[in-house]
Amino acid sequence: MSALFDVRLTSAARRDLEEIFDFVSKEASRATAVKLIARIDASISKLRVHAMRFRERKELGAGRRANLVSPYIVFYRVVGDVVFVQRVLHGARNITAEQFGTRR
Repeated sequence: MSALFDVRLTSAARRDLEEIFDFVSKEASRATAVKLIARIDASISKLRVHAMRFRERKELGAGRRANLVSPYIVFYRVVGDVVFVQRVLHGARNITAEQFGTRR
């Protein structure tokens, strides 16, 4: 069995999830928002085992990886045995390295 990673969400990623929930609740329904957040959470949980599975997005910063949970993208970095989920952004956005700041 492969090693398990510890998964941690940054404050920016937590804020992104709250904003996604609020937006989808308003634009669609609370039930739809709950289902979407559950899909994103499940995908993030799978990073415990499959953190290295997703491609690196070097144009957004060294070591940054991206996992598509359509229409959102979970961006993260692996440092040692820890996965730092940095942002959860809509895939239609113009995503740049500046949106990640300098923190993990």
